[in-house]
Amino acid sequence: MTLRKVLFHRVAYKVFIIVLLFFLIYPPLSLARNVLAIKGSLRTISKSLKEGDLTAAEEILSADKRRLKLARRALNLMPYLQIMPVLKQQTAVLDFLLVQAEEILSVADDLFGLAKEVLALPAGEVDLMTISLDEARIIVGLADKESKFKELSARVDKIKQNLTSFDVSNGWSELKSAHSLFLLYSEKVSNSLDKASTASRLLPQLAGYYSSRTYLFVFQNNTEMRPAGGFLGSYGILKLKEGEIEEFFTDDTYNLDKNFTQIITPPEPLAIYNQDKEWTFRDANWSPDFPTSSRKMLEFYRLEGGLDWQQVDAVIALTPTVIEDLLQVLGPQRVSGYDYEFTSSNFTDQLELHVEKTYKQIGESKEDRKSIIGKLGQQLIAKMFALPPAKLIEVLFLTEQNLEKKQILLYSLNPKEQADLIAEGWAGEIKNTDADFLMVADANIASLKTDLAISRYLDYRVVEAKQQLSAKLKVTYDHQGKFDWKTTRYRTWVRVYVPLGSNLLKIKGNESEVVTTTELNKTVFGFFKSIEPGTKEGFEIEYLLPAGLNRDNYSLYFQKQAGIINYDLTTNLFGEVNNYNLSKDAVIR
Repeated sequence: MTLRKVLFHRVAYKVFIIVLLFFLIYPPLSLARNVLAIKGSLRTISKSLKEGDLTAAEEILSADKRRLKLARRALNLMPYLQIMPVLKQQTAVLDFLLVQAEEILSVADDLFGLAKEVLALPAGEVDLMTISLDEARIIVGLADKESKFKELSARVDKIKQNLTSFDVSNGWSELKSAHSLFLLYSEKVSNSLDKASTASRLLPQLAGYYSSRTYLFVFQNNTEMRPAGGFLGSYGILKLKEGEIEEFFTDDTYNLDKNFTQIITPPEPLAIYNQDKEWTFRDANWSPDFPTSSRKMLEFYRLEGGLDWQQVDAVIALTPTVIEDLLQVLGPQRVSGYDYEFTSSNFTDQLELHVEKTYKQIGESKEDRKSIIGKLGQQLIAKMFALPPAKLIEVLFLTEQNLEKKQILLYSLNPKEQADLIAEGWAGEIKNTDADFLMVADANIASLKTDLAISRYLDYRVVEAKQQLSAKLKVTYDHQGKFDWKTTRYRTWVRVYVPLGSNLLKIKGNESEVVTTTELNKTVFGFFKSIEPGTKEGFEIEYLLPAGLNRDNYSLYFQKQAGIINYDLTTNLFGEVNNYNLSKDAVIR
C-alpha cells in the first residue's frame, strides 16, 4: 500500500470516527438543550405571572410540555446511550432532569387550573385584561382550596427531595446549571404554596366569609416614624361581610383624642422631648412590636369611646408606601370635590400638602381635613376589585411584598388566627431567636415629616476576644432635607434592640443618658439624638454579646423597623465584610 493510500485511510478513519461521534453525541446534546430551554421558560413564566399575564404563562407552559414529551420519547429511542461509557453518566443526568422538569410543569399546570378556580374564571379561553371579577366569588373560591394547595406543596417537596439527593457533580455544566435552577424554583414554589395554603384558610375568615368582621384600621405615616411603623395620623373602622365592604369610616386621630379627659402618663421620651402631658391613641404605637402596639391602640380606642370598639376583631395598619405601590397598578386617581390628582410619585407629598395647607384654601375645617383619606380609600378599593385578573395578580404580588417589608401589618384578637399571622411573617412581632439580634427603632419626636429626607446607614462589626464576642454598631443618618414647612432637624428617640444579657461597653454621639431596659426578651439601649438638615450625623455603640453566642455557630438576625423603606447595612463578621440593601428582615451568616 502506497504512503498516499495509508494517509488517506487514516484520514478517512478519523473522519468516520468524528462523524460517528457526532451522530452519537448530537442527539443527547440536542435533548440537553430542551432542558436548558425549560430553564429559560421558568424565568419567563415567573416574569409573566408577576406582570399578571396568566395567558402568556400558560402558552409557554403548554409549549414546554410538548417539548418535554418529545424529548422523553426521543431519549427512549436511543438505548445505545446507556451502554456507552462516555455518555452513560450524562444520559442518566439528562433523563433525571427531564423527569423532574415534567413533574415541575405538571405542578405548574395544576396550579394554573387552581388559580382559575380561585379567580372564578369561566371555562374556555378568556381575556384576562378585560374580564371583570366578583370579589365575593374569589373569597368563596379560596375557601375550600387549602387541601389542594397542600397536595401541590407535597408534590413540590418531593421534587425538591429528588433534586437534592441526586448527584449531578459529574454532569455537563449546562445540566448542572439547569439542576440548580430547578432546585431554586422548586423552593420558591414550595414557599409560595405554603403561603397560598395559609391564605386559603385565613383570607376567607379575614374577609368575613364565615361571619362578619370589624377591623380597626390605622394609617401609619412613615414620613414621621414611630416605633411600630409611623405616626398614627388617621384611623378608621372597616366592616366586611362575605368578602364585601359593609362600612368604611375614617377620621383624624386628633378628633378621637380631643375629648379624652383621662390622664395617662406618656412614655418618658414623649414627656421630655415632645412635652406631652398625657398619653392618647395617636401615640399608642410606641412599641416596635406590633402586637404590643396593637393591644395598646385597642386599649386607648376603648377608653376614648371609639366607634364600635366592642366589635373590633383585628387591627390593620398600612403606610403611604402601600398606596404609592397600589397607584402604580391603578393609575392616577382624582377624588370628587378636590382639584388635584394623586399619582404613585406624588401621593405622599400631595396628601401631606392637603392636610397641612390646602384644606384651608378649599374651605374644609381642620376636623375634616383628613376625610379625603377615607374617600380615596373607598375609591381605591372599588377600583381594585374591578380590575381584570391580570392586574389583580399584580396587586396580590404587591400586597405580599408590602407584608414582607412590613408596610402592611396585621393583628388578630383570635389567638389561632394571630398564630397564623405570625407564622406567615405578617404580624410585625419582635423575633425570638437564639442567634445574634439587631434592630434599630427610631421614634420621630416633633420633627414634622422629616423621615422623608433621612437615609440610614448601619455598620455592624463582631469580633472575638478572650472567648467572648463583642459588637460595635455605627449608625449614620444622612439628612438630605432643608428647613421648610414639612422638614426640620431630625429628633429621634433611638432604641437599639440586642440579645438579652448584652452589656454596654461605651457609646458616643448620644445626646442623653443611655436608658438600658429589658423589653420583649431583648436588652435595649435607648437615648436621644438629633441631626441637622444637610448633615450626616450618628452614633457608635459597643457592647459585649451574651456568653451563649460564639463564633462557631454565629448568625445575625437583622430586624427591619416597620415603615422604614430600607437600610444600607455593612457587616464585618470576624473579618468578613459584606454590604446589603435591606427592605425586609434578614438572616446573615
